Amino acid sequence: MPWEPHDDQRLAELCAQGASLDELAQEFGRNEGAIASRLEKINAEGPAAEAQQL
Repeated sequence: MPWEPHDDQRLAELCAQGASLDELAQEFGRNEGAIASRLEKINAEGPAAEAQQL
């Protein structure tokens, strides 16, 4: 299913608040790879996004 603008906003907010990749995957009903890819695409900041940059 496509990402909606409000999904991107919520994803960025939760990531900035410290949500883990696993937590984000559960919240959005997507796999961790999809979450990691989207975090990179929207230039999110937070622990889950930073873990993908290592």
